[in-house]
Amino acid sequence: MERITYYNNDPNYGWKLHISFDINNSSTVNTIDTFLNKLYSQYGVKYKIGRSSGQSGKEATIYCGSKNNADIIASIILDYIGRLLLDPHGDTLNDDIKFNNKVMGRFTVSQFHNRSNLKHPDPHNLDEFHQYGAQGIPFLNKDMHLRAFQKDKYNKETAISTANKILTDEFGDYYTGAKNRKKSKSSKPKRKPVKCSCKKK
Repeated sequence: MERITYYNNDPNYGWKLHISFDINNSSTVNTIDTFLNKLYSQYGVKYKIGRSSGQSGKEATIYCGSKNNADIIASIILDYIGRLLLDPHGDTLNDDIKFNNKVMGRFTVSQFHNRSNLKHPDPHNLDEFHQYGAQGIPFLNKDMHLRAFQKDKYNKETAISTANKILTDEFGDYYTGAKNRKKSKSSKPKRKPVKCSCKKK
């Protein structure tokens, strides 16, 4: 895997992964932080440990950028620290998609950053996207409003389809992952991408 290149140089555009673990176990936290810091040092993968108040299942967030990177990083995480992770639960079960048995993730479109360099800033008006949605896809604000306050007019399939079309048009493979890409040794995650000192039990 090459170093991460974020869309518009902003990690808030793209796929992010969520993992859960015992935040009160200092040994576990230190091991995971050390591992993620090595991913950052080698590949520029930004991350944070800690979750927003009231949210569960997101003890760490890893900002992957493209879908292809997210797939690779999710596999690396499972290989190296999967034994320390809890099963997905909480908010990730509603908002995210499953990358593997321990890693969930969703696509995000920042609501608070400069959009002047986007491909279609006016026709798509990405400010209309909500932070959350379903199946890893953020919904338009209008669909989130319907889901919350006008359930009789809300249609989940329509909300997903509408958001998916806009995101695919704007972000392409960065959002969807490269289609029909020939699998080769160079495109597969290597078994030892980082020199991790973690001791497996």
